[in-house]
Amino acid sequence: MLAKIALMIIFAGLALSAFGQSVKKPHLPILNGAAIILPKPEYSQDLQDLCAGGKVEVQVLIGKDGRVNEARAVTGDELLYEIAVNAAKKARFRTVADGRPIEQAGIVVYDFTPKLKCIDVGVANKRATSIPRPVLSTSGLNLSETQIVKVLIIEQVETGDVLRAKAISGHPLLRVACERSALKTKFSAANVDGAYFRVRAYLTYEFLPDGRIIY
Repeated sequence: MLAKIALMIIFAGLALSAFGQSVKKPHLPILNGAAIILPKPEYSQDLQDLCAGGKVEVQVLIGKDGRVNEARAVTGDELLYEIAVNAAKKARFRTVADGRPIEQAGIVVYDFTPKLKCIDVGVANKRATSIPRPVLSTSGLNLSETQIVKVLIIEQVETGDVLRAKAISGHPLLRVACERSALKTKFSAANVDGAYFRVRAYLTYEFLPDGRIIY
């Protein structure tokens, strides 16, 4: 009986393994070189000031007419997803194989290089010398469960000041208050060569149902 159960477990494991292999996504080709028209994303000064940069990959589904039917960003800086997807949707591609038009899926890669020299340090709450308590101006906000707001900040290491702040997650009614708090947050100044050196980091605010805020 035990041997029979053991064999059943082995067969089940092999079946699950085979299923896992069957549903793996195929490796998609990079299609930049197949583009007839490949518009550049609108890389605004605002995004550069937020140190948004690096490679962004957009997965596209191209119709037989060479137009992009679907596009979604799959890797890279989330701040750049929208402009990368918008640019990819305007692209046009060659879609002929063996003399016939075909549908095709693939990846479009965009490489963004900010003018500022930025270093990403992750969550910086413990590095701050002071973080003002967020002032909630919205009345009637009922927090029945814990809410966490994540704010991207750009810090000038020579002064310890926060130059830019943008909430990228959390309850919409809490984001403005957290951005204002982040802009007033102070860090210790550092002796670093180069006037254009910036630190990209995050501050997190945890709003509890009992009214406490942990940051």
